Amino acid sequence: VIESTLSNIQTTTDVSKGAKDADLIIEAIVENIQTKQDLFRNLDNIASQSTIFASNTSSLPIIEIANVTKRGDRFAGLHFFNPVPRMKLVEVIKTENTSDETYE
Repeated sequence: VIESTLSNIQTTTDVSKGAKDADLIIEAIVENIQTKQDLFRNLDNIASQSTIFASNTSSLPIIEIANVTKRGDRFAGLHFFNPVPRMKLVEVIKTENTSDETYE
């Protein structure tokens, strides 16, 4: 199961191409609220309405990033623990708008 799941993960530097058919988009860019908001505004116009957005921020309020999108119910924070290949743990940060379905 792990191998088949990992084989489905794709990376790209082309935002339009990467967001178009994604089920989940995890952002891990510079810790700047404006930069993250700009990215998610752009992604919100490209990605399917069913796409879940997640930010890997460790210091910025998730709700402030989520509020620039039209999908607050499908937006969460997501932190992986290091070393990622060994730690089978991920933290999901929910806002008051994150749906239970997204959280689960």
